[in-house]
Amino acid sequence: MLVILGKRADQVSALFHFYPLIFLLGATLIVSGCSSHFLDDREGTANQLAASRGWIAKNISTRTFTLRAYKPVGNEGKPSKTLTVYIEGDGFAWRTRYTPSMDPTPDNPISLKMALADVSGNAAYLARPCQFTIDLDRDKCGYSLWTSARYSELVIRSMDEGVSALKVLAHAQRIKLVGYSGGGVVAALLAARRNDVAQLITVASNLDIDYWTRLHGVSPLSLSLNPAKMTALKNVPQIHYVGERDVIVPRSVAESFLRLIGRDINGTLRTITGVDHECCWPEIWPGLQRKLD
Repeated sequence: MLVILGKRADQVSALFHFYPLIFLLGATLIVSGCSSHFLDDREGTANQLAASRGWIAKNISTRTFTLRAYKPVGNEGKPSKTLTVYIEGDGFAWRTRYTPSMDPTPDNPISLKMALADVSGNAAYLARPCQFTIDLDRDKCGYSLWTSARYSELVIRSMDEGVSALKVLAHAQRIKLVGYSGGGVVAALLAARRNDVAQLITVASNLDIDYWTRLHGVSPLSLSLNPAKMTALKNVPQIHYVGERDVIVPRSVAESFLRLIGRDINGTLRTITGVDHECCWPEIWPGLQRKLD
């Protein structure tokens, strides 16, 4: 098994995709019989996952980007009071430890898998700018959009428009925002500026990006917004899940976020035993979701 500073290979892989400069911490890499795995047809895999649950792809045009959404077939025109929108993580952001990816489409779309496991009865999925749609927005998709500016005002405005479009399609009055990993940062930033958010739910999310980069000794995300500075969030009903075994985004990151937002925040923090950053949120999500009702 691959070992880096005592981490399991799957944890290291997730850490590398999240922020590869963490590998500058002086780790020694020991490789034995391992090879890198890259999913050639990431969009095709996502389409197959969606189709297996009766969902289809839909591109949403915003003023800046084309966003990929997935939603159940034929639910237009069916009014529902609340729509749950799942927001994808940072995706395949880096090709090597020093080289950004040319296409941030996720090779393991955990938020999509969580959306497909949703038990609320009315859900949709929204990818981040340039994920799945880079060929449509090639002239707009500079790599900073999935590196230092991954949570920038430009990105959040586009995601805000995408969420509003999904809400209109569902004829919903309110929305729940669910974000995995970096998608939780996006969800929190959206919740801070909208007045229709019934609940914010984050999973393994680096909610205080300044604390998180300091924790790992890496460069700050200088072009991004930090949810921990959005005091408007304190009144939004929210739940933040962290994995007991998550060394990439440990519980202390969410604790720092809650501390900065304020003591009277309308939210809770829950640690889930036996779970790390990637494994096994989609599998356990239905059970966690039922406990929210």
